[in-house]
Amino acid sequence: MVRAFILGALLALVTSRANARLWATIPQTEARYGGALQTFPGDAPGEEQRKYRYKDFYVLVTFLYGRSDDEWYFHTDGKTPFSDREIQFFLSMTSGGSPWQKSSDVSDVWSLGGSSVESWKAVAAYYPKLPRTTIPGLGIYTLARAKKLIKLP
Repeated sequence: MVRAFILGALLALVTSRANARLWATIPQTEARYGGALQTFPGDAPGEEQRKYRYKDFYVLVTFLYGRSDDEWYFHTDGKTPFSDREIQFFLSMTSGGSPWQKSSDVSDVWSLGGSSVESWKAVAAYYPKLPRTTIPGLGIYTLARAKKLIKLP
């Protein structure tokens, strides 16, 4: 009975990750966006960044050991702010079927997976102007990456 429960839980975890864009493999990502426009080395061992074009957006994906660890979305003109509809589209695209929860404390920040940091799987943030630029962008991170980059507890 316990073995069946564990197998079921593992299957549910793998299935939810397979549907989400975060945690996708490079071949899964390239099946969605086509071949990478550019490839860059990452900042840490096991990291690689790839730039794609999806409709009127550039998508910059950081892979950690071959799996998507964060994804950034930008309009190709580098100027157009995101509409609420575009933000919701990309959030739903990366959710694996789970709902994102908008932060009541911080504007333009969402969490995936529950009401406490301990239960989160991912974090998303919209920046009307990215730091040190004028480019609007939406960043979606796995929780592990968010803890490193944006100093979550």
